[in-house]
Amino acid sequence: MEQSNIFSIFIHQSTLNEKKFILSICLLYSFCSSGIIGLPLWFEDPSFLCSDPKNPNNLISCTESYMCSNSLDFIIDWNVSASTLTSELQLFCDRKFIKRLILSAIYFGGFAGCLMNFMVSVKSEWRKKILAVLGLFFALSNFAILLFSHSEIIVGFSLATMSFSCMIGNAYGFIIINEYFSGDLAKAATILMTLCWGVFGICFGFFAWMIHSYWKILFFTMGTLIFLDAGYLLCFQIEKGVKEGLSKAVKL
Repeated sequence: MEQSNIFSIFIHQSTLNEKKFILSICLLYSFCSSGIIGLPLWFEDPSFLCSDPKNPNNLISCTESYMCSNSLDFIIDWNVSASTLTSELQLFCDRKFIKRLILSAIYFGGFAGCLMNFMVSVKSEWRKKILAVLGLFFALSNFAILLFSHSEIIVGFSLATMSFSCMIGNAYGFIIINEYFSGDLAKAATILMTLCWGVFGICFGFFAWMIHSYWKILFFTMGTLIFLDAGYLLCFQIEKGVKEGLSKAVKL
């Protein structure tokens, strides 16, 4: 590693089959991070226009606390507000507690995933398939939110499932890389995973800015990308001979 950078190691010390395998892991690891990166975008509070108490026919810009405490008629100011789950489900005023419940469900899903990693031991030969299946669950949760966006229960459960899948998948990605590869290539692939994650975060933020954080496009795009990558990984056959028989696999 001291004499070669990660790109030269990845290019020259891996076969085409290995490159495809590593990249599919890196992409799945990166795409699933949208479940965490997207939280500030999905639940961004909108701006409001409220009826003026002195002139009910006139609309004025107002804060949520002022609007709710005075029970004013309002509309969302779409000129400055993005289309988010908060606006879709009307998660403000007396419904703000539902937003807190959904966010709590997301963090509970992540906690359950971490706990599952700690308590459940999975055989090495099954981890790749489980990682792919978790990716499919993540993608299907995106589509469930699109189809049932009117239901707070389904939205909350789907987001919790995404968080659960993400926490397990993050750990399995690193484990699988170190089970299938050794030496400099394993180190380079691990660094490449985190590098892809960072690049994806920048691209995701730029894409969200371009579409004005429209939540339906974000969920559809990420669900489609993850579904395709997870399906590819599920069917992928890594060539024999890589860490021969997994003899040097990490035992967890």
